[in-house]
Amino acid sequence: MSDDTDLPGSSCYLDERTFRLSCGLFLEHSHSLNDGWAWKEVNGSEAEGYMKKTVMVSCQVSGMPYQSSQSKPVEASDALMEDEQGFPNCGMEEAGGEQTAVAEGQPVVRYEYHVLYSCSYQIPVLYFRASTLEGRSLSLDEVWNNVHPNYQQRLRQGPWDTITQQEHPLLGQPFSCCTRVGRRSS
Repeated sequence: MSDDTDLPGSSCYLDERTFRLSCGLFLEHSHSLNDGWAWKEVNGSEAEGYMKKTVMVSCQVSGMPYQSSQSKPVEASDALMEDEQGFPNCGMEEAGGEQTAVAEGQPVVRYEYHVLYSCSYQIPVLYFRASTLEGRSLSLDEVWNNVHPNYQQRLRQGPWDTITQQEHPLLGQPFSCCTRVGRRSS
């Protein structure tokens, strides 16, 4: 007899206890890097919660005027360079518990990331919301337009299969969600 761990793809799933242990290890490492991830309890209960990180970045927002007075200057060459993993190097800096990556003359958007456990799919799920400094939420089209160029082709092939909007399961507020990838078809 074999157990479920011998099934193909079974290593892609985890139980809630393993998720919480993994979050604890991740948060320890995050703290040593001082990169801003934290655990947020829901309703004051350690049993329910999620990991959270907030960053401010310069990006394109339709119909939004430039906010150079609210931006921190970054060398143009720095804003266009990428790090070793291919992510934009935007001069990330911490500002009051939030990280910023802003360039002078560019609109600034606040991204709030939440990683929480999905009991239905038995995997971590990334939820996020993006808003202007004035508090206006970005439309789904604006979110899609600001996806990193390395992922634009995948997004164009199936935008609704990549990023969708739905209610945050713990907060009951509208968030964008990265949909599960690698779903098996029956």
